[in-house]
Amino acid sequence: MKRRRSLLFLIPAVLLSAILLYSSARSLMIVVPQKRESGEFEALKRSALAASEERRAKKTATLPASSEGEPEAEYPYAALSEQNGDFAGWLSIADTQIDYPVMKPSEDAPEHYLRRDFFGEASLSGCLFIGKGCDADSEAFII
Repeated sequence: MKRRRSLLFLIPAVLLSAILLYSSARSLMIVVPQKRESGEFEALKRSALAASEERRAKKTATLPASSEGEPEAEYPYAALSEQNGDFAGWLSIADTQIDYPVMKPSEDAPEHYLRRDFFGEASLSGCLFIGKGCDADSEAFII
């Protein structure tokens, strides 16, 4: 009788432990890639801003001494357009964690960046992209 009772407690305990281990493994399979992808976006932003600063410094250094006025401001993410022609801009919202590149996929593959990163590689999180039918003349964009 005691053995039967201990089995009644042991079976659910083993089952619940297995469920816990499975759930933990699945969670890690989601969280770890998202952390990596978030770090990649941050590195992309830093490299773009550094390239922009370098360009600005070179322009300032080559200006003649008698030149009047400030050198015109350059879009800080221009270097990203050179890396990927689908790059449309950068979406950053103050006091939130939203700080990502936005892509404009071709009309033939409007959801291309749904599961792809900035470079077009497979990505769990994907990349923000402008929805089908939106263009540069639109007053509002669906992202």
